Amino acid sequence: MRDFTEKEFNIVSLFFESALWAVSWITFAFALRALLTGQPGSPKSSRRFWRPTVIVCLLLPLIATMDANLSLVRTIRLVGPNAPEFIATGSTIELLKFAVVECQTLLGDSMLLYRCWIVYVRSWPAIVFPGIAWLATAGFSVFSLYMATTTGVSTKSLIAATGLRPFVSSFWAASIAMNIICTVIIAWKIRSIDHAVERSMVNSYLQTGIAFTRRSKLREIVRIIVESGAIYTIIASG
Repeated sequence: MRDFTEKEFNIVSLFFESALWAVSWITFAFALRALLTGQPGSPKSSRRFWRPTVIVCLLLPLIATMDANLSLVRTIRLVGPNAPEFIATGSTIELLKFAVVECQTLLGDSMLLYRCWIVYVRSWPAIVFPGIAWLATAGFSVFSLYMATTTGVSTKSLIAATGLRPFVSSFWAASIAMNIICTVIIAWKIRSIDHAVERSMVNSYLQTGIAFTRRSKLREIVRIIVESGAIYTIIASG
């Protein structure tokens, strides 16, 4: 079986990227509705309105749209008349696409870091280690962009460039590490709160003899957080 050419690879990747782009906008609509409203049709009070979360929620689909447009332009250039065999690393499109992907990753990671900070009641010590991992991710992003800008190596892929590979790999490694740390400590915090509530209910039953029944939503939240963290780790590792 022969390998994909650069042109064929870009056409296939554009198809999947377009499909995921549409999914991201559907997810955006649900997320924005959940942020702006509590129960259906009931607006949140200004005190419960998380401006940073809403701002990131608005920015991410816009950045994804920019990335999809750059992919479309790159594919058109590769399949058009007098098209090159591949687009060089130092080209404007490749650099912009590289910067957009890293910006989107950093923005998503910062939102996860913010969520961790909120869950731990705005405790700065709780986000020391994931914060260091985020700073490392940002640092490797700057270095990789600098190397991509200054080298201009004619290669089929930014990742394939020997000078960029250590920085790109380190960028994703730091991002994955931060996501794993935040996912674990957020899930542990929510789970510990759920256990504390259960113990309180048991103690209340022993003292009053009145049994309380409840359906815990916290365990469902933990499951969603762990699953989302696992999906990101698997995709980023690929």
